[in-house]
Amino acid sequence: MSTAGIREIGGNVLAVRKIETSSGTVEFIRRAATGPLSWKFQQPVLTLLWWYSGVKALDLEVDGRSVRSDISPSANFALIPPMTRVAGEFAVSEINDYAVAFFDPTQILKRARYEFERPLIAFGNQNLQRGLESLSRESENADGIFQLYSEGWAIQAIVQLARIAGTQQPDEAPRGGLAPTSLRRVREFILEDMSRTFRVEELAKVAGLSRRHFMRAFKESIGQTPHRYIQGLRIAKARDLLVSTTLTATDIALSCGFCHAQHFSTNFREATGVSPMRYRRRS
Repeated sequence: MSTAGIREIGGNVLAVRKIETSSGTVEFIRRAATGPLSWKFQQPVLTLLWWYSGVKALDLEVDGRSVRSDISPSANFALIPPMTRVAGEFAVSEINDYAVAFFDPTQILKRARYEFERPLIAFGNQNLQRGLESLSRESENADGIFQLYSEGWAIQAIVQLARIAGTQQPDEAPRGGLAPTSLRRVREFILEDMSRTFRVEELAKVAGLSRRHFMRAFKESIGQTPHRYIQGLRIAKARDLLVSTTLTATDIALSCGFCHAQHFSTNFREATGVSPMRYRRRS
């Protein structure tokens, strides 16, 4: 199964154990790090992460939304839907261990008849944890029977994840919020040209709702107003440009939709705690 996409993680890999099934791929990874572990991630497949040793806390931007959490046995999983953009860093010990499972989307729809739309960050689940622990032990003595065992694990994991994520159909609006397809259309519309300004009326039109209904449903789904959400997307894009390009602060400000460099610098510092140039140097 191809998992081409963005997968940039700091530190050094010490060991990787990889398990292939017809429903997906699981990797058990050990890394070494001397400080916070940087992380940039976006994959075309559903991804499950399990941090089980040496990972203490996370500070991430998930599709432009800030997520901060401690990592503990009751909050050590993350579920990342396809093409969800995640960037940030982890507080880790010098040696840290985690598992990452990539699930074939065709198998998900075939077996669970469910489309995963919402990321879940820092949640706990004993069944998933026991299953991965057992899979790791069994893989050490892999034989013909192990292939059958790993297939069974993948099917069970997909079903458990569908139950954890919810029971609504792909086009059903959850708890009065935006339907996932409408939310995706709005997000794609915003990302198409971040240099411009956006009016609530045009976002509501993209979603196919009245302005009032859109405002209520958007906040129900995202937990933020459209303005705050767009601001988060602008900051996330600016962080990427600061690290991956040599563009000036003015060029980055304009391409991300800020009025001028000072406006950009003020908002960036409020969001990250550092100036754009200091963020570039640190990264």
